[in-house]
Amino acid sequence: MSLKNMALSTRMIWGFGIVISLFVIAAATSLLRLNEFNDAVENLALERLPKLIAVQNYTESLLQSSRQMRDVLILDDEKEIKASILAAQTNVALRKQIYQQLEKKLTNANEQQLFEAIHSANNNYVKPEEEFLSTASKGDFSTAKDILLGKTRPAQIAYIEALKKLSQYHVSQSSQDAGLANIAYNNTLLIIISLSSIAVVVGVLAAGLIIRNVSKQLGGEPSYVAHVVNAISAGNLNTLVKLKPQYHDSLLGGVKKMQENLQQTILRVQTAVSAISTASHEIAQGNSDL
Repeated sequence: MSLKNMALSTRMIWGFGIVISLFVIAAATSLLRLNEFNDAVENLALERLPKLIAVQNYTESLLQSSRQMRDVLILDDEKEIKASILAAQTNVALRKQIYQQLEKKLTNANEQQLFEAIHSANNNYVKPEEEFLSTASKGDFSTAKDILLGKTRPAQIAYIEALKKLSQYHVSQSSQDAGLANIAYNNTLLIIISLSSIAVVVGVLAAGLIIRNVSKQLGGEPSYVAHVVNAISAGNLNTLVKLKPQYHDSLLGGVKKMQENLQQTILRVQTAVSAISTASHEIAQGNSDL
């Protein structure tokens, strides 16, 4: 069925239906893209950042132990020394908790590989640390200093370096996740703008096509066609009908033909009436002469 043969309501339904369908497609596509964006953000916020924070917290705890052991050797007050030793021992227990939490968070192959290096560094560090604290607790600070500089400090540096590699890995992954989230956002925005623009253009074209088709069938603006029809129906056959050549087969074209036919019919009737009147007058004049 061609557009010309469709009912006006059908054309309107098709036109608006296409526009609405495009907007629905745009909305559905946008939701899918937003889900991708949401996944990227969730991965960054719920997975990457907590792991990175856990690594930073563990590194800070390790550095805190280093400061506390240093204080044991540089402080002169016995109470302050004992307080530093106790704080270091307490920090060891706290660090074990963070270590266990960190181990549970690391799940993929790269993380586990990096954690193996951390685990090895931890094993190399724990014994020299315990040895230092035990020696310092006994008041043998000279030996404790030798242990710190010869064993504990080198193991601690290696430990921090292993943690640093894991931290750098998560920083890199977080940057990638942020980049993916940004790409997903930009793609979603582009799709929404593109589909919305297409919907608007199609809507304008559909409206223009429907208006053009309706105007072609009517022969002009609906208000003007109604005015002409009302005027002729009221008996004003001399109403000027403005009709474009391309609208010859339109409703207004049919009305103009009807107007012309009525005018010709009335002219013929008037001519016939005039002829009959003349003949009647001549007959009457003849009868009078007789």
